[in-house]
Amino acid sequence: MKLIYRISAVLCLCIVLGYLQAEEVFSHKDWSVTTYPNDLKFIKYSTHGSNVWGHEFGFLKTVGDCKADNLYVTWSSTTSINILKRMKSKKILFDVKPDDNFAFQFPIPNLMVDHLSGSEYLEIPNPLNVMLFTNYFPQFTFIPTLEVGKNIIIKVNDKDPHYENFDINHDKFSLEGYIAARQFALEQCEQRSQTLKIINQYKTAER
Repeated sequence: MKLIYRISAVLCLCIVLGYLQAEEVFSHKDWSVTTYPNDLKFIKYSTHGSNVWGHEFGFLKTVGDCKADNLYVTWSSTTSINILKRMKSKKILFDVKPDDNFAFQFPIPNLMVDHLSGSEYLEIPNPLNVMLFTNYFPQFTFIPTLEVGKNIIIKVNDKDPHYENFDINHDKFSLEGYIAARQFALEQCEQRSQTLKIINQYKTAER
């Protein structure tokens, strides 16, 4: 049941990211926490890439399931959007390497492909397209490696059949500020979960 809840929440996230205004509510070093005023279910904590600012690595927390950390990666490519859309709903294999530790391999579903609005005006040969990868909950051994690390390198595995669709197949992300951002996101999630619980109890008592 919890797995079904998580999948439903993430599918709704595609709508959230596309149509809701985001609000940064916390920032520490290279990480920030973002909420969506029009939909309070989602809390994102993330950082930007060193090679491409638009590349994003982080996690989502969902109200009602605060202990879970849903991996969240956005990536860009100038590959034709028609080709990229063939990857939609498919799992792309990423190598995720914190500092000098061994690389984790995560097959992360591609849940969204869209044009980057305004990219046609940039000084690049082709307009940029943006992909969202999420709905993946890493094994429990992964999170502790982030707490002691300084950087993390994310790379599309060269054996993945869609490897050629990525202009830039790797990026480095800072972990400076990760611990504080995760803690703030957790606190926000727990507060909202408690508020929602009280509201639901009140509604039940009114019946």
